[in-house]
Amino acid sequence: VVDLEGIANHKGSAFGALGQDSQPSNEQYENNLFEKWISLDFYRNIWLEDESKAIGKNFIPDEIWIQMGNSTVIALEMEKPLRINRLEKEYAQ
Repeated sequence: VVDLEGIANHKGSAFGALGQDSQPSNEQYENNLFEKWISLDFYRNIWLEDESKAIGKNFIPDEIWIQMGNSTVIALEMEKPLRINRLEKEYAQ
């Protein structure tokens, strides 16, 4: 699993910076992502959350972004009351 949002110190939404440390520079983000990337076992599945190209002020490198666009997407759905509860815990507390 590669936590693109965690590496960017941003939750990826309009309120993504709330409660987070400051974001790294884009250069540092790419360096941190590279460190994670080289630790992966490419003989196994690699899991990423489907993100937009920008996560706050950081940008997913083109090479990874293109590969994400060409990869299989698995949609996970959650009932609305569960989503509301999760979002309240994440942003309102």
